[in-house]
Amino acid sequence: MLDNKPIFTLIDEQKASLEEVVNNLLAQKFGTQWAEKTNQLAINYAIHLGSVYGENWYKGYLPEKLFSNILLPKHGHSDKEEDDKVFFKLDTPVKEAMNHLKEIDSERTKECLELINYLKKEIKEKGFNSNIVLVVINGTLKHVDGLHRMIALSSLIAEGYQYKPIPVLLCDSTK
Repeated sequence: MLDNKPIFTLIDEQKASLEEVVNNLLAQKFGTQWAEKTNQLAINYAIHLGSVYGENWYKGYLPEKLFSNILLPKHGHSDKEEDDKVFFKLDTPVKEAMNHLKEIDSERTKECLELINYLKKEIKEKGFNSNIVLVVINGTLKHVDGLHRMIALSSLIAEGYQYKPIPVLLCDSTK
């Protein structure tokens, strides 16, 4: 009998360590208060993943077939949990996230859309050169860090930009 579990193999995959993941996250400086806040959340979550799954960290490049189905966390630029402040709900695939943002009052999403547009410009000029951090949980690929960069890239792809495999740090609980 064949095992039908999805395979989340990276291009040029190599073993990585939790220390490498944390150092990568610490090195990211995007200059916004929101990024600084979410960066610490990503570090804490990576440490938690390490305590649950051990040293099952890998680095490499994400194949295109895996990119658009990465599941994102609930997202909104508010500390409050009210549903009307949420731009999209938990486990929204990358390929759908930008559409949700476009459907919301532009004044509420202004900061988010400005950051995404800035990142789109950066990706076009310099490529996608910073790691995103992902985890495999229950057979799905989920976001740990890099939400706005992934939305920016997804938006560029929808506009005709050619996907090039992006650098990833991955906690794979299935390996």
